[in-house]
Amino acid sequence: MQRICFILIVALVGCQSTYVLKLPPATLDVSGPISVDVRSFGGSVTLIADPDVSGATISVVQRDIGNDANREPMSRIGWSASVEVGPFGEVLSVEIQRLRRNFAELEGVLDWRHDREFSGYNTLNLGATYESMLRWFGPGDRVMAQTKMHVGNRKNADGESVAVAIPDHVDILYELTDKAQVHMRFSETTGLSSGNQTWIHGSEGTIYVDGRLNVLAGQRGDSELTPLANPPRQQAFYRVEEEFINAIRGVEEITMARFETGVQYMEWTEAVHLSAESGQAVNLPLA
Repeated sequence: MQRICFILIVALVGCQSTYVLKLPPATLDVSGPISVDVRSFGGSVTLIADPDVSGATISVVQRDIGNDANREPMSRIGWSASVEVGPFGEVLSVEIQRLRRNFAELEGVLDWRHDREFSGYNTLNLGATYESMLRWFGPGDRVMAQTKMHVGNRKNADGESVAVAIPDHVDILYELTDKAQVHMRFSETTGLSSGNQTWIHGSEGTIYVDGRLNVLAGQRGDSELTPLANPPRQQAFYRVEEEFINAIRGVEEITMARFETGVQYMEWTEAVHLSAESGQAVNLPLA
């Protein structure tokens, strides 16, 4: 598939002058990741990628010349990498909806997600959803939440009715570090709802993803959203347990849900819990 890639490299030489190398647009016939190898460099690398490619990730590693490739990245030379604003402009707001279409299960079955002992503060699928948000937009820095318990008792394995401590309906407002606002809604009690939806509103366009991973988009001047290609080979699939087991066996390096990512999203889920309990906004990182 033909993709147009623009690469701009800005290097700082001796902290006294700026050297700019602009490469002309290049058409690349690729089916996998693209590697940009920059040697003897300290500064920033900006990749302006085809906006039709979803789930793009930039990884930056710097090493001493001559060192074994398996050595740790050098830390004494600073670097940064970013994706430039594309045709949809800056992100202004995001709407995330993860709703079941069933009605409230009165006296339903108690599974592990309803048990604080096993689920902790991770209510419904907050953590997994925020993990994706981290990859798309980076971390949030201020959280406000309200929760509701619609089904207060469920039946355990012995058929006994026991009290439930984890909410089954959650509304969350939080800010990204660039102050864009995110609204997230999770529920097990929204009968006949519209199900899962994702809306990303930018200054120049809007992206919408429905529950079947159909992607639609529109830009300023359009009258309606139009479908975008979302081929399976460009989609990310949930395989956290598979990655974890393969890492233990030494046959794969974890890339999607690293330990640090897990710590970050668990801190966020705790902030959601603290905000719902206190009725106050909670700033991140937690003190």
